[in-house]
Amino acid sequence: MVNVVTMINIRTKHKKIFSASIANTFWKRLVGLLGQKALPEHTGLILERCNCVHTIGMKFPIDVIFLNEERSVLSITTNLKPCRIARCRGATTVLECNSGEAEIHDIELGQKLYWK
Repeated sequence: MVNVVTMINIRTKHKKIFSASIANTFWKRLVGLLGQKALPEHTGLILERCNCVHTIGMKFPIDVIFLNEERSVLSITTNLKPCRIARCRGATTVLECNSGEAEIHDIELGQKLYWK
């Protein structure tokens, strides 16, 4: 993955919850996680300028965390299976991660995620 960042959960003070790559171009967002058989544990993909994702062609379920411009969690879709769509009005960024990671890392609505 390229552009790997460290994500921090501000509320729980976990220093590192994910290593994630950033999909900040049309082509990177288009490809997303397609073609991958799985994600390594505690990794994810950040989709910038995005409020809707699909799992068409994917081989594994994911958790989808929708964030607003302030990186506050607006919505969490857990265990999104292949060939499904999830969206969130008002979201500007999406974090895709392995199914179950949102619960493991205690991510909740309204909290802020930080990455650098």
